[in-house]
Amino acid sequence: MKKLIYLIAVVSSSLIFGQENQNSSKNEYPSDSFSNIYEEVDKEAEFPGGLNAFRSKFAESFNHKNIKVEKRKAVFRIVISFIVERDGSLTNITAEGDYVKFMEEAIASVKRVKDKWSPALINSQPVRQRFRMPITMNFD
Repeated sequence: MKKLIYLIAVVSSSLIFGQENQNSSKNEYPSDSFSNIYEEVDKEAEFPGGLNAFRSKFAESFNHKNIKVEKRKAVFRIVISFIVERDGSLTNITAEGDYVKFMEEAIASVKRVKDKWSPALINSQPVRQRFRMPITMNFD
């Protein structure tokens, strides 16, 4: 009899504690979105004035005097990557490419652009989004 009562208690407690919240919906704003970084969103993160405006501000803040070019003509290609946070600020700014000084100056130039972005949206809620931007500069 004790074993039967113990078995009923274990089964009923697992039913009670194993139930899902009836109010949760798969289409709601993700509960872990504070740490998730999204690649695919309903609405992309956007710089005020668009991507061309960001590129212009980036170019204006780029200090080419920090780059020493040994060749007469040089072309540098990098990819800047950053996260547009839920508040529109930029974090985790990195660069991939071959010339370290160029990558360092590109990262510094992105940091000098102080305007905030409009964050990406999923279900009308702001989320973190990774953004990649290729950059090519010609030095004559």
